[in-house]
Amino acid sequence: MAREFVIIADRTSPVATWLRALAAEAHGECGGPGVGAIGLCFTGGFALAMAVEPAVLAPVVSQPGLPAPITSRRRAAVGLDDADLARVKRRAQDGMGVLGLRFTADKGCPGALFRHCAVSSASASRASRSTPRPATRTASPARAHAVLTVDLADEPGHPRRAALDRVMTFIAERLLAGD
Repeated sequence: MAREFVIIADRTSPVATWLRALAAEAHGECGGPGVGAIGLCFTGGFALAMAVEPAVLAPVVSQPGLPAPITSRRRAAVGLDDADLARVKRRAQDGMGVLGLRFTADKGCPGALFRHCAVSSASASRASRSTPRPATRTASPARAHAVLTVDLADEPGHPRRAALDRVMTFIAERLLAGD
């Protein structure tokens, strides 16, 4: 399994090929406009890597943590081969949206990496945003990282709940169009 994940190298993970094929197969079996992909932390960049597949219409990149930002030079690495990155950029220019989420102070998902993801993939999209810290420090763990899971505050009106609501709206807009 370790061979499927690229922890340090800035290239497309081998598992992305399988995930793209799975997305294409699911779209073929289920129909509809396309499929969505949500990547979280170690799998955060997989949604971006899957965006090479034409069936993927709603990639959500949440706190991407790979490749590991172990040096200052690598803090902006997005984990895609040059050819895959170029294809994602073309799709973004053609109108594919990409939603990005991270806590602004998250050291596990550096701002440089996230900004590079946004510039690389979502410059033509409306949807790449940082998730701000809540107004009070007591409302958020000091090391908040998992926007949609562990650190989610599932309370109406809470800023972290708003992030989940943005994901749901984004996916619905992309995948329920015409229904």
